[in-house]
Amino acid sequence: MQTQNNKVVETPPKLTFFILKNGLKLAILHAKNSRKASVSININKGHYHASAYPEGFAHLLEHMLFNASEHYNETHVLDEHLGDYHGQINAWTQDETTHFQLSCDPSGMMKACEILLDRLNAPLLTLNDIEKEIQAIDAEFKLKINDPVSRLLSVQKAICNQQHPFSRFSTGNATTFSVSSLSNIQRMLRELHSVVMQGKHVCVCLSLPENLLHDNELAELASMFEESFSHKPLKALEERIEKAANTQRPIYKYEQMNAIVHVKQAHHHQLMKSYILHKIDKQGADSLLVLLTHMIESKHLNGLHNVLLTHNYITDLHCYYKSLGNACYELCLSVELSEQGAKHYLQIMQYINDYFAYLRDIGIEKWRFREKAMQFTLQASLNKSAGNEEIALNVSHQMHTLAFNECGKEDSYNTEDAYNLLPQVIKQIKEKQSICYFLSPLAETNSSTDHYQTEFAVFSGHAEPKLEARINTQFALPRQNPFMSGQHALVAQEFPHYHLVHLASNTVNLKFYQDTQFGLASGECYISITDPNMYQTSQQVAVKRVWLACLNEFLAAKFFDAKYASIHFRVYPHHHGVSIHTSGMSERQLLLCIELINAVKLFKASESQMQRHLQKCIARMLSATQQKPFNQLFGELNTRYSENLLSNATILRSLQSLTYADVEACQDQYFAHNYIESLLVGNWSQMAIQRFNQQLNSRFIYKSSVTKPSAKHISVKAGEHIHKTLPSIKEENVIWHYIPQISPSDQTLQLAARSLILEKLLAPISFEVLRQQNKMGYMLGTGYKPIGSYPGIALYIQSPSHEVTQIYAAMKNVVEHGATTLASDHEVLPHLVKELCKQVTPKEKELSQRASRAWLHFEDEQPLSSYRALRDALLATTTDELNICLKMMLDSTRGQTLLTQNTKPVSSLSKHVILAEFY
Repeated sequence: MQTQNNKVVETPPKLTFFILKNGLKLAILHAKNSRKASVSININKGHYHASAYPEGFAHLLEHMLFNASEHYNETHVLDEHLGDYHGQINAWTQDETTHFQLSCDPSGMMKACEILLDRLNAPLLTLNDIEKEIQAIDAEFKLKINDPVSRLLSVQKAICNQQHPFSRFSTGNATTFSVSSLSNIQRMLRELHSVVMQGKHVCVCLSLPENLLHDNELAELASMFEESFSHKPLKALEERIEKAANTQRPIYKYEQMNAIVHVKQAHHHQLMKSYILHKIDKQGADSLLVLLTHMIESKHLNGLHNVLLTHNYITDLHCYYKSLGNACYELCLSVELSEQGAKHYLQIMQYINDYFAYLRDIGIEKWRFREKAMQFTLQASLNKSAGNEEIALNVSHQMHTLAFNECGKEDSYNTEDAYNLLPQVIKQIKEKQSICYFLSPLAETNSSTDHYQTEFAVFSGHAEPKLEARINTQFALPRQNPFMSGQHALVAQEFPHYHLVHLASNTVNLKFYQDTQFGLASGECYISITDPNMYQTSQQVAVKRVWLACLNEFLAAKFFDAKYASIHFRVYPHHHGVSIHTSGMSERQLLLCIELINAVKLFKASESQMQRHLQKCIARMLSATQQKPFNQLFGELNTRYSENLLSNATILRSLQSLTYADVEACQDQYFAHNYIESLLVGNWSQMAIQRFNQQLNSRFIYKSSVTKPSAKHISVKAGEHIHKTLPSIKEENVIWHYIPQISPSDQTLQLAARSLILEKLLAPISFEVLRQQNKMGYMLGTGYKPIGSYPGIALYIQSPSHEVTQIYAAMKNVVEHGATTLASDHEVLPHLVKELCKQVTPKEKELSQRASRAWLHFEDEQPLSSYRALRDALLATTTDELNICLKMMLDSTRGQTLLTQNTKPVSSLSKHVILAEFY
């Protein structure tokens, strides 16, 4: 990073490339200002290349490479090393690639690479490990069996060209692996491993802090990678695997196109229209398809979204595209349907067809491509540069197909290529090159997919009623963006960036930090409106939810193009009212804030809007109740420990009984008596802020005093076991919550510091004990501050295979391991505190991060520097204090709350069992 004329200029990353004797491509990223080292390993073999083996086999091989290997036969050795050096590792298998990503402190990188490469090069693939990983994969599958994305994917695989490897079930489960004996699976794993782990298939990018390693150490690393990927499998075996992975066949045959697929979906209605585009030049595809997706999604008057919404057919519309390989792309419209839209989905298909016919008729003016290029450039200049790990990940992937000098470059927008490609693409977006998915409880089905048991039926384009002739609809393209500007000048510096300007009146309390230190003409503006009519009863809270949903739909249409000018906004609820947040380029941002306030104050939800969004709000809460048990359990913690906080069940009942008369009565009372807080951080002058403050005061006229309410917490009951019943979820879900209090005089900052340290200490241990050793669950972890602003520590887990008593015993084991680690290694606490001090300190160049931290501490005397008090509390925390907390966690008679969904009382956990039925 360089500074020119007081403006920050990002310099491209310095990369050095090598091709090793075994064919492996190695890149060294010389990372400036980096605290971490990382290695990204990309192998150009994935699910498709395991097509000669049982389904899910590539996934199984990935799992196996985290077990015992030739020189490191203890499974936990890598995790322990990474724990010592504050690192982590992740891996994932995609259709045509497999990726391993590891990062840690620089001093631990050589050893971490040594262990990882031994895992990849010489896995033992023992029968015992194979059996355990099959169980883990099956547990992962079971936890996702009701995931709507996975269920739709299973339908797409069932109806596509069965000669293409995409058709295979890539996750795997106990059934797919039971077709062979463990010994036969072991033999096949060794076969596949010998083909995959060859140097010619591997690209590696090492991200190392600049000048970290000497030339001899770099040579040693290169030698390690060269020796670790030198397999030479039998040519016949390699040819067999490559033949099974042949992707030259089309994913969808010609006769499979122009089809309507009904998919049974339990809770909501959705239409997905997918166009398959062939022979598309990649050079212009990304630029053109970005423009098309933004135009299709645009909420402007007489756009596709607006026309469908006006007919009350949809609740939302999204558009995206992806490459299918071989110069083939998929353009997909995902439409959330209303109840009325579900009954008229054929009509919606006709509107979509008409819209693309309209585009073919009028074309797209070239100025729109130039405007999109300007937007792209503006957003790229403002967006946070990719981190070193992200760059390493991208480079390791790009080296397979790009020349070295092309790797690591940032994306750009190509106006000419996009404009020239338009005729070729737009003529392909027709019915005969599409597949339409209708997902609904109303779907008519006659088949079911394997594994996920998703009901579906396929109708050819002629089986259902033919679409009518073109509807006479008045479509329009988006306006020229009024928020775009080329005048992003920096204001003259009037104060140090840490100087607080405080403007207060009876109605508005405004704080401002001028910040131009990094040469970006950007800013962050927060406005909080506290309104007594928004929070005092469950009906008021329910009305606020529905009203905000209607409001955000209205604002999205009115200010749809602000985001493309790099000015982002959102209006969201807080406990006592609503907040408005804008961010991005500062020049026109305050004008947008005032326009937003005007629009918010004048907005009145109509009955049709209210009915549409009421159903969505109810469906969302029901879905959370049935599919997200942790949300409900954590919500229960909030309700139990916060005074006057309404439970989700209470709000849901109010939503279910809500009428339009209720909404009218509430919204008519809004903005009569308000308390306003506002924080601005960024590129504004004092004069601009004073004008903004005057405008705020004029829009919220003082009528009577409204004091800002504060959250109140009730005392925590010791040794309490809250017994929750969630009959719709089969898996065991457990949250074990503890507030690390030593004495009644402990302050919130002290509790927060202890909670953060305990989380950092126990997080890697909980993964090792629960996931690795006990194979207990797929979703688990350690959480800090789980009940609003009250600091605490929570261990949580969802497991399809273990009972709550087993889970609780294992969680106690996690805490015991934490106590042992803290007692045996005196360097642990200083390391944890050092890392946490970095974590709680906002990065100076991250304006949005500093502003959000300041907003959280708005009431403090100096919000921008409030983090320092927490940092001091972290530094003051002692090992003795943490040991007391850990001992208290193991004492079931005090200081903890356990929430489960077990339908049977668990008397062995606590003498204090509270039965609470969940609605």
